[in-house]
Amino acid sequence: SLPSALFQASNAAAKRAAERGLPSPHCLEMLVEQLEFHKSVSKMGSMLISAHLAHITTDKDIASGCGPKFEAVSTYLRLLSEMMSHQSGVICGDQMNTWIGLLRDPAIVRTNVVTPHIANVLVAYMTHIVRIRWEDVWDQNHSYASLIEASWDDEEEYEEWLGNLRSKATQLFRSIGATEPEISVTVVHSKLRNLMAAHSNGEPRDHLNTENNELTVKSTACCEFEGITQPLDNILHGLPSWAMDNGSYDEKRNKVRATIRPLLAEIASMIVNWNPNDVWLKFRRTI
Repeated sequence: SLPSALFQASNAAAKRAAERGLPSPHCLEMLVEQLEFHKSVSKMGSMLISAHLAHITTDKDIASGCGPKFEAVSTYLRLLSEMMSHQSGVICGDQMNTWIGLLRDPAIVRTNVVTPHIANVLVAYMTHIVRIRWEDVWDQNHSYASLIEASWDDEEEYEEWLGNLRSKATQLFRSIGATEPEISVTVVHSKLRNLMAAHSNGEPRDHLNTENNELTVKSTACCEFEGITQPLDNILHGLPSWAMDNGSYDEKRNKVRATIRPLLAEIASMIVNWNPNDVWLKFRRTI
């Protein structure tokens, strides 16, 4: 089970929030105050899992998908994956190597210990890989400006962090595509469909070029479509051959293939039929 100190800290945070009259222990002010604690918990959990990969691989009880050892590992992975929804990207960055290590181990992938958490992990990294406009942080126009300022010292540090995250994410996205094709294709299909609905014509048409009213690299639509490019490309390249060809496989693989093929066809259709007017969106479409 998880250390009791985690529950004590959570209860203490809730008490402090109530004493201040704050609406929730998860409000922005409390997130900023507890950021260092959340980072420490994330690092602790990641290091604990990474240090015991060999044990997870060889333990028969964990491999069987039941029993107290399996439940203990699952509890820690659940904690880590739930922390991925934290609004500060540094939490995701601290866990990257752990998830890559888990997905690279064939023995672990064959168990059911990682699968329940993959969707949360993928959604989190796809969220934080989208570049933050630092001028929104300076002007306090970003919803989590104070949390972002607490996470990175300045724009230069953030850009360095983002570059490292994107570099490592290539391997993560490919591993997820290779080991969990149904989950990865479903998630990226949903993300692309939502982006098309929200930004296909450049909406909300902000940060425009004042000379021609065209979108710029800083426009929200451009930032969002830039963010989907890497995970979409990496996941598609990571898909196993059996998910794409016409071979005869076992029932499980055939079922997965039957599920993802229509989604892949719809992804291709959305991209091919997308005909934006703005130069920057045309550029994103061709990448």
